[in-house]
Amino acid sequence: MKPLSHQAVSIELAQNRLRLWLLDTALATENLSVPGAYAVDGTARYAYPEAGGYALVWLADLSMRQPWRRPVLSSKATAIVAWLATLLRTGMPTRVTLGAEPEDWRNCVRFCFDIAVVLRGLVVARAMDLVDSAADSVAAEVNLMLADFITVGGELKTVAARSDHLSPPDRWSTRAGPFLAKPAAAILQASAFVPVSEALIASAHVTLRQASSLPVASIHPENRHAALYAAEGLLIAGTLASETSWTEHATAITRHLAEVLNREGEFAQSNCGGGPQRSDVLAQWLRMARLLDIDPPLRAVTADRLAAVVRGDGSLPFDLSDDDGGTSTWCALFAEQALSLCDTTELRRECIACLV
Repeated sequence: MKPLSHQAVSIELAQNRLRLWLLDTALATENLSVPGAYAVDGTARYAYPEAGGYALVWLADLSMRQPWRRPVLSSKATAIVAWLATLLRTGMPTRVTLGAEPEDWRNCVRFCFDIAVVLRGLVVARAMDLVDSAADSVAAEVNLMLADFITVGGELKTVAARSDHLSPPDRWSTRAGPFLAKPAAAILQASAFVPVSEALIASAHVTLRQASSLPVASIHPENRHAALYAAEGLLIAGTLASETSWTEHATAITRHLAEVLNREGEFAQSNCGGGPQRSDVLAQWLRMARLLDIDPPLRAVTADRLAAVVRGDGSLPFDLSDDDGGTSTWCALFAEQALSLCDTTELRRECIACLV
């Protein structure tokens, strides 16, 4: 990996900064929503239900790591559940624009990925007793929304139209692909807590089998963020279902990306060297490498690299190469968890169940 261009800070300090920014800013109860990203001036650009699902899982994970925070974490999780309940009244938009932000094209469809992430967040927070029974009715409604995402071939469908007159652009997040292993894993995990249909569970299994059968180099070579979603889903589902072929494929994907990182020195968004140097991708790989015990020397360098770009206020830029750019809530959630995993000597099984 390339030498650091930022001043080195300790893993512990970076982790503390991220955690405080998340708790005091991104997940501040008075927000009445979970912002997905912030502009350069620090104003929230849009609220993001998917980030709300991630936040619920992160709060559950943090409650295990720091149980003395449970009252505060429970309050924040309860506020997120209440916000998600209000969004259901308008069909759960993909993104809720704030301020002067233009209407987002993503709102012309529903995404299987986003809805499954929200469902998983609700059931994980409920399983950890971080929220009360009010989450159950929200989870039940979100679960019903997933019925729209079963294809004729039996695998999960990527998007479902909200309107006959609008269609999304052609990109990785709107096409079928192995990244759908992560919502498939979310569906299997949720099925232990809510009555997920047999057809949806079967679709999740088909999707996971398809992802685990693909050659590693062919798994989203155009987008490493998506490739790591595939690895995360296979690891979560493989651990849950004791399916070793899925966990082995997750390991192979992570090892392949370690080779890329060693060879190229950075994670560009695509294998063609294009796109931003994304902080979420770095954090995703670091989490997987720690959980699967892959390349400890590279993990150490990667953790230092990630810690060094955490800003003094605890926010984290989306693009590692843009010191003055906007920041991202989900990047910070991924990064705090990644650095915490690197800072612990013993891994619990729950670390995978609560992988954000």
